[in-house]
Amino acid sequence: EQLTSAAFVCPSANAEPAEGSKEEQVAKLLTPEHCSYIYLAHGRTGLVMDNEVVAYEPLENHDGDGLHALYGDGHVDWLDRPAALALLERLKPPATTQAVR
Repeated sequence: EQLTSAAFVCPSANAEPAEGSKEEQVAKLLTPEHCSYIYLAHGRTGLVMDNEVVAYEPLENHDGDGLHALYGDGHVDWLDRPAALALLERLKPPATTQAVR
């Protein structure tokens, strides 16, 4: 089964599936207007752990009530707001530190 551009748009988000040729659709998927999800594995090679979050959607897609997260084994979970906030905190990049002079 082929993956369509509609798979990248959450029905609750303010986004539209990308149209055009396959190449045009792929280019459009890099914009929030045509992709409701935040993909975490850009440029990554190798295996992903089953319980590792590969993509998630912004809390805004569901009025802050929660979000869907896609895991390395292919399953998707709904996380309510407290669980979603905890996930987002874990996914934050570490703060950069400045050298002390």
